[in-house]
Amino acid sequence: MIGAISSYAKAIIDDMYQQSKYKSISARVIVAAAASLVMAACASAPRHSVPVIGENAYIYKSYVATRVSTGTSLTVMTLNMAHARSNGFHQALQGWNRAIDNLDDIIAVVDEANPDILALQEADGSSIWSGSFDHVAYLATEQGYRHWLRGEHVAAAGLHYGTALVSRVKLNDPESLRFASSFGSLPKGFVVSTIRWPGSPWIEVDVVSVHLDPLSKKRRMAQVGELTDMLKSRGRPVIVMGDMNTEWVKAESALHKLSADLGVAVFEPNADLVTYPRLGKRLDWIMISDELDFAEHQIVGDGISDHRGVVAVLDLNTEYLRERNLLTRMHLPIDAPLLQP
Repeated sequence: MIGAISSYAKAIIDDMYQQSKYKSISARVIVAAAASLVMAACASAPRHSVPVIGENAYIYKSYVATRVSTGTSLTVMTLNMAHARSNGFHQALQGWNRAIDNLDDIIAVVDEANPDILALQEADGSSIWSGSFDHVAYLATEQGYRHWLRGEHVAAAGLHYGTALVSRVKLNDPESLRFASSFGSLPKGFVVSTIRWPGSPWIEVDVVSVHLDPLSKKRRMAQVGELTDMLKSRGRPVIVMGDMNTEWVKAESALHKLSADLGVAVFEPNADLVTYPRLGKRLDWIMISDELDFAEHQIVGDGISDHRGVVAVLDLNTEYLRERNLLTRMHLPIDAPLLQP
């Protein structure tokens, strides 16, 4: 165990040191922040779980009902929310009131983008290092979203965080998976839930929020394998969103493997888009199955996190679906609620 902790500490402190090149931070602060991260790295949640879907019985913003998608398109967004630290060095070095302010800044950007579904990474439940309140529930409630779920890839020592989905669309069949750990790895994972497509509720789609390892290509490849295995077993078209910690331009990257193994596409993979300004890289992605098409795509949200958000408007690929006779009603009931104001 001590050897494993030492490996965690080295990897994390090295990462902190790299970040310190961009900001004036003393070695003492780096070590203090790294120590708190070591505690997180050693506090892992169960590998597989079924997260509870939170639901707001009462929506506090009266205009929300007019904002729910009523056509056949779906707007989605992904954001690594950085534990609500904005561009700060570490969330443990700020108070709960600063976390609230930073979450309110995220809410303002989400309000402008107006996604039907929001995928979040580094999303905290009640954690001692970020104000001891549930960031996902706060965002969902203040923003007026009806449904949310949070997968805990770390759940111990006063820390609860992972990936999350926040949605105006009813969420069904949720699962959370923490990726298999290896020597020196950080706890990462994904959540997945099923929605029914607006205007075509007999078409079910799995929506994923995922966070891949930041330090090792080999680990990312293994994690993509775990993600692909679960999604194939569920047998639905997919929208995969998240912080992939890699770029498309890198040959044989985890993105290429995911695209090939799962049959998902990205928007203009070689476009000069930046979602991680500190390094000038595109690390955050939305990937979709052949049954879907990109209608719009944009990068949003300077300053709300060390990452920027990615927003896409998605349509059904009617030509693909028609060829496979999937545009007609299938076995699913159509009276179940789809989009709930």
